[in-house]
Order: sequence, then structure tokens, then C-alpha cells
Amino acid sequence: MTEPPSGTPEFLAVGDELRGLRFRDDFVVREIAAPSSLAPDAIAFAGDVRPEDDGESMYGTGRIVILHDESEPDAWGELVCMLAGLPPGSENIAVFGGQRSTRG
Repeated sequence: MTEPPSGTPEFLAVGDELRGLRFRDDFVVREIAAPSSLAPDAIAFAGDVRPEDDGESMYGTGRIVILHDESEPDAWGELVCMLAGLPPGSENIAVFGGQRSTRG
């Protein structure tokens, strides 16, 4: 049994909106375990393009993790977006962009 979602009403609303999204038939999205040590509130999803019966996709896969911490830790001042296309066993990660936080 999974724990019920927790967090601020705004964060819970974001989770509800994300869970309600619908995608093309050949793109399968599912909620996955979010990291519990990075922020008080977190939600994570995985998406696979045309996955096989075993869940693996030769066409593409991705993960998104959304974190929320009302205290806005200083370490979060610099936000970095990463795109990783990692076949099993790969150690390569491609960074495609970064964006400075508007908090200053």
C-alpha cells in the first residue's frame, strides 16, 4: 500500500493535475517513487514510448521529478535542467541547459 500524498494544498493540486493528464496511446506514463530526502514534497513520473510487454522501450524513456520546499533552500538558487538518454548500463549524462532561479 502506498502512502497518501502529502504537502501544501497547492502542491497536492499540482499532483492531481499531473495525474489527470492524458497522453497519446503510444506514450505510457506512470507515477513512480519520488526521492524522499531532497524536499518535504516530491512527486515523480516515468514515461516510455511504445514500451514492450516487459516495460522496456527501445524508442525512448524519461523521468520527471518535481520537488517543493516552502523554505526555499539556498542550494536551490541555481536550477539545472538535464536530459539523460541512458541505455541500461550507460554512465553518460547529457546536460542540455540551465536556468538561474528568478529568486535572485
